Order: sequence, then C-alpha cells, then structure tokens
Amino acid sequence: MRASLRRLILPLAAASLAGCQYTGQATGPGTVTVSTPFFIPPAPPGVPGLPPPAVGSGQAPRPPDGEYAGIAKVLNNGGGNCSDTVRIKYWIVKNGQVRFQGFSGTIARDGGLKMQYGRAYIIGTYRGAHFEGRYWQPQPGCTYVISVGPV
Repeated sequence: MRASLRRLILPLAAASLAGCQYTGQATGPGTVTVSTPFFIPPAPPGVPGLPPPAVGSGQAPRPPDGEYAGIAKVLNNGGGNCSDTVRIKYWIVKNGQVRFQGFSGTIARDGGLKMQYGRAYIIGTYRGAHFEGRYWQPQPGCTYVISVGPV
C-alpha cells in the first residue's frame, strides 16, 4: 500500500536534483527539452492511452468533496525504471482544491487541473466526479495515464 506511494515519491525527490529533459521515441530517438511548465510529452506512436490532457472550454460542475482513489498505468517507461501500475490513494478533493502527496492545485471552472511537485506534473480534466489525466516526471522519464474517482 505505502510502497506504491513511495515508488512515486522517491523518483520525485530525485527529479528535483536532475535536469528537466524527456528522452524518448515520439518520432524517433532524441531528446525533447521541457521548457514550458505543465508540458507533457505526447505518447509515442502506437502506444494506447489518453490523448494529451487539455483544459476544457466550458464550465463544468465541481466534483464532490471527499477521498478519491484510482490507478496510474505507465504510458512511457524511461529505460525500464518505472512501475507498470501504481494504485492511487488519498487523493483528496475539498472546496475545489485537490491534495495528493506533495501535489496541490485548484480545479478550474472548466474542470481542468494542473499540479506540480518539484519537477513532476499532474495535468488533466475532471468530468463530473471522475478525473482523467497524466502524471509526468523528468527522471527517469516516466509518464503515467491517471484515472481517479470517488471512494
């Protein structure tokens, strides 16, 4: 239970000491330098998963307050150092604010959510009480598809 949370926290701490680069094969071997906050590299061609999350355009109802849980599935495994699946627990929504481990953020009127902790990012959209998005960290270059709903 706590071990899966540690798998995300330890790389986050290491990421704060590392450079902010993504190494992958989106269009072939190469490196993309991340210079824009909340930029998340797209999935490599042929890899299933959500399209890159985007902030919606209209007003969405606020998700209900409470504890949420879900799952994060690896979308890009930087050098084989990322866990394939991580259970997400203790994702807390209260008055339009979200807290998860060291992350915190405000849910926008259109349901969009962007959070940063060190050099790691969570970005996505609430649709009703359900959140879909991505988690990205620069080192070791892990990108996860996140799906979270009320407990």
